[in-house]
Amino acid sequence: ANFTSGALRIHNTNNSNFSNFTIEYNYNLYTSGTVALSVMNCSDSTFKKITTKNAGTVGQWYISGVNEITMENTHVEECKDYNSQISSIQMQGAKYSGFNKCSAFNNNQSGGTSGTGVYFKVPIENCYHDNCYAENCVSAFTVGTSFPTVYGKNLQFTNCRFNNCSVGFRVGEAEDCTVNGLTGSISSTPIVGTGDGVRFESGARRNTINNLSVSNVADFRGAVRYFADTTSNHTEITGFQNPSINARVTEFFPTATLNSVIINRGFSAVSNDVSFNNSVTNSYVVRGEIPAESIDIVGTTLTINNYSSEYLLIDTENNAASGTLETITTGYNGRVIIMSINSDNRDITINNSGNLIVEGGSVTLDREVDTITLIYSTRKNKWLQTSFTNNQNN
Repeated sequence: ANFTSGALRIHNTNNSNFSNFTIEYNYNLYTSGTVALSVMNCSDSTFKKITTKNAGTVGQWYISGVNEITMENTHVEECKDYNSQISSIQMQGAKYSGFNKCSAFNNNQSGGTSGTGVYFKVPIENCYHDNCYAENCVSAFTVGTSFPTVYGKNLQFTNCRFNNCSVGFRVGEAEDCTVNGLTGSISSTPIVGTGDGVRFESGARRNTINNLSVSNVADFRGAVRYFADTTSNHTEITGFQNPSINARVTEFFPTATLNSVIINRGFSAVSNDVSFNNSVTNSYVVRGEIPAESIDIVGTTLTINNYSSEYLLIDTENNAASGTLETITTGYNGRVIIMSINSDNRDITINNSGNLIVEGGSVTLDREVDTITLIYSTRKNKWLQTSFTNNQNN
């Protein structure tokens, strides 16, 4: 094939079905070409079991090519792309359409940074992306834009899987989208500046990812990161395996707002599991039971991290008979801790000072059965007492 705008072009064709063919583009011979299969403005149509190989830029695109939706009920099923110079399978300018069981392999043969596996570009609305797979791609899956301020809306992703990609999922200018199941591994040699499981990028708002499980996150990258000007996005992480030593579970950039992460217990510990970058309205919650953790006060300060247990057995410095607590290291918004003393023989008084707000000026834990519960507020940058129980009769 040697066509500058597509080896096979199917344009302005409705109520049609195309299936079971292969296009070998062979960019090594024909370097001036672009997409292998170009589908534009085709509604109420199905494209099934189509394979493209060695495309000059993109393997397959199903698009309007302009800043408007011109396709409806366009369904792309069991299609595959191999070895494209840039990206693999794209849909844009569509509504009530989507991908099912599509796969992308070994794209970005040109060595750039923008190659994506199976992906949406705006404008796109009310579309689905089910059971798709990407391997050896820069980004496995993406919602991106060629038209600034235009949003992808109400997109549904189910059971997305990837292997050896530099980024699992990039969410750009998209709103009210849901991902149910995103599983995969990051490349051991990711493209420079990548290495994340999920990247919420500028403009992403009100999107939700449920059941994210990612392995091999790179140094100084995250299972999920929220970049500048993202808001009200949420991620639930159920797996975080084999991260690099300097990887993070999550990072919030300074102008990211109202984003949240929940992670289940049982992931591999890393040296710095969350970075807030002074962004005060985001939240990070570690959910699930782990055993109580014993921590000593140093001076009048208790040092904890976001991987510490919710239930802390606190003790005096060097087993002194008594001690005072006035500062607990910064938490994330909404974090709750419950504290008891580690021994009946060593009392600890918790004062209303430092970054602690305690009712009545102070409380004293002098029996192992006494408890105090605190919650961290980023509005006040303090730990606030919610309850104190003096169980002297037990």
